[in-house]
Amino acid sequence: MAAVVTNQTKFQQAEKLFGDVGRQYTVLNDSDGSETTSGITFLTLTDSANADQAGLSNVTYPAVYRGKVNTYYAAIGRTQDWNDSDAAPSPGVNDREGRKARYDLTGVKKISDYKFVIPRYNWSTGTTYSGYDDNTTGYPTNAYYVLTDENNVYMCLQAAKNNAGTVQPSTIKPTGTATTALDTGDGYRWKFLYSIDATNANKYLAANYMPVEFVTDSALDPTLTAAQQQQKTIQNAAVKGRIINIQLDSGGTGYTSAPSVTIYGDGSSAAATATLSGTSVSKVELGAYDSGGSGYKQVSVAFSGGGSPTKPAKARAVLGPEGGPGADPRKDLKASSVMFNVQPAGNNNGTWVVGNDFRQVAVLKNPLKPGQDSADAYKHASSFFTGADGNAAKVMKVGISTEFVVDGLITGGTSGAKAYLDSCPSGTGDKTLKFHKNETTGFVAFQVGETITGSLGGSGTISTLGDSAGVRDVDPMTGDLLYIDNRAAVTRTESQTEDLKIVITL
Repeated sequence: MAAVVTNQTKFQQAEKLFGDVGRQYTVLNDSDGSETTSGITFLTLTDSANADQAGLSNVTYPAVYRGKVNTYYAAIGRTQDWNDSDAAPSPGVNDREGRKARYDLTGVKKISDYKFVIPRYNWSTGTTYSGYDDNTTGYPTNAYYVLTDENNVYMCLQAAKNNAGTVQPSTIKPTGTATTALDTGDGYRWKFLYSIDATNANKYLAANYMPVEFVTDSALDPTLTAAQQQQKTIQNAAVKGRIINIQLDSGGTGYTSAPSVTIYGDGSSAAATATLSGTSVSKVELGAYDSGGSGYKQVSVAFSGGGSPTKPAKARAVLGPEGGPGADPRKDLKASSVMFNVQPAGNNNGTWVVGNDFRQVAVLKNPLKPGQDSADAYKHASSFFTGADGNAAKVMKVGISTEFVVDGLITGGTSGAKAYLDSCPSGTGDKTLKFHKNETTGFVAFQVGETITGSLGGSGTISTLGDSAGVRDVDPMTGDLLYIDNRAAVTRTESQTEDLKIVITL
């Protein structure tokens, strides 16, 4: 039996999937007791259901567990060309593709900024917009919400129609931030939902996406921004069970005058009028915003009078989103995507490669430090990498006799091992090199004491390998790989700050 994921369920699934960004989860307390408990929250799980929610199994109940915070990281990699033309391919959706991406990663940065986002639709005069319809799956061809040049977001409750029932273009930009609906002179009815302030615009407003959030605190909370306080006022003013539109399914025929419209249901105060074109009903419209009534969960529309129609008209009421329009813009606007935003600057405290380029961006959840056992990690909080920035490339110390040129291959004279050179300080003498290996280079190990040469120039003798050669903060082969994006080469410099906006859609 086939199943369908509804828009509402998509949002709920996305909220569950992405809602734990920065949220505490639980891991088994260290058996050796060697870790400090300062600042750690302890809690008792008394049944298997709670443990299942924590992602744990095969444990004894009751037991004491230690709080741990999920950490997400943006990562860059792939310093080598994609191919002869260096044209980025589309990443495949399979385990090998993910493994290949991990091989090439060179640095990670913790993601602290994230928010639900939705497709961006700018209001433009002369554009025809759809009114919100609870019978529409996904987003309609004509958008039902807009972003204005003032960074205000409005939801279209009712599109303008002429007497023939044809939807007309919008010619008057919606303005204002009232808690009630806005009727513009072109016949459209809009509902203000929220404003995007400068901070959120900088982090989450992109050419194709814009941010949306639910404000959970009081409108008087001084920790909220002015835009959030304004949105909270809108949320609090939302009316549950309000009819926001009437959709005409069939205009019928044989009417000699406009019939009366009666709305039946478990709510109250809804009222609408019909317009006749010829002998058929051409449109049905609510009066003022309050004429949508409130409290409706069950509702039907009936016509009476208007002569003796040979075929009665049929219409249905459109109920607003759960809680009423404005109660939760994420639900109103069907959010099922999250944007992670990171802005790495220069070498990120010495952990990121500069003077080279990258062609791949990824997102890792809960990666481990090098040398940790993935199967045992959830028993030891110290296994996880939790730093703000981290080097993911391998390292070696080399006594350089001839200066290397990055971005080429380095080859061991004795072992025959190969790797891509990601970073090397200028000059000669003892230097720390960063490199990575993948399926193309193979995984033969370099040897201490052997001479390495670079395909683009350079030579030297390896003095130290592994952890003692320098800091490799994070093991890119660990953690959940949530996202891969292949792109054209981006060159990084010490003075450069990237603005990485990463969108994951359910």
